[in-house]
Amino acid sequence: MEEYDVIVLGCGAGGYEASVAASSLGAQVCVVEKGRIGGAHVHSRCVPFRVFSEVGVSYLRLKELHDQRIVGEEPTINLLTAIRRRNESICEIERLATAGLEKWGVVSLQGEGELVGTHEVEVSTTNGQGTRCLRGESIVVATGSSFSSTYVTGTGETIPVLTPDELLSMEELPRSILIIGGGIVGCECACLLRMLGVKVTVVEVEFDHLLPSEQPAISSALYQLMQNSGIRFHFADPVERIRNCASSDVETVLLSGRRVVSAAVLATTAARPAQSIRPSFGTVNT
Repeated sequence: MEEYDVIVLGCGAGGYEASVAASSLGAQVCVVEKGRIGGAHVHSRCVPFRVFSEVGVSYLRLKELHDQRIVGEEPTINLLTAIRRRNESICEIERLATAGLEKWGVVSLQGEGELVGTHEVEVSTTNGQGTRCLRGESIVVATGSSFSSTYVTGTGETIPVLTPDELLSMEELPRSILIIGGGIVGCECACLLRMLGVKVTVVEVEFDHLLPSEQPAISSALYQLMQNSGIRFHFADPVERIRNCASSDVETVLLSGRRVVSAAVLATTAARPAQSIRPSFGTVNT
């Protein structure tokens, strides 16, 4: 049994900060991560979003200057270069985070951690070291969240769809997309994709406005900006069916009878905690 003061499950943004903070206070720390250091924050959410946003904003600015005849040649986006920049940024941040853990003396294990007691964790390692048993005076659960890769339509069908994490990890972007959900994540993805030249349709299945959790003035202002950019909307119109067309496109049928054909469908329903509970004690997937 390996003994630690603190065991951290998950090495995303929260898990990394918790590990370094505990170590800086003199604790012996072990962090368990089943994926890559940095988690979704680095690999499929904040960092890719920031990189693509910078590309999109720069493109729109150059396009505006071209329309004003200040820039001669009409700008285009080299998506392969943007993707390479995304990957380079991810690798650099991952390298720095790994070096930070080593600097502070944090033991890093790659594998899936299972809570087997109040202070005990079993780690099924993914690097050939078998199962390792850990004991920690304190255990920090920082496993983050995940989006469902399926969507249940009004007819009860379970349909595979893109998640925001998958979208920002893609090596190429769809030419058109239907986004289910007009909340914060849905609006972020819609604005980003539209800046990058993707044709976007947003379906808010429940409410008659965007950002239901925000003030009406904010929702109204954002709607106007997004509509002016060319994004199309359908409000309070649940998804009844999603089916493949004769081509590689997908047809989404709404309750109102409207039909939207797109190259991809993205579901931005609320993220759920990335953990599962077993009746015996509890399993946390890191």
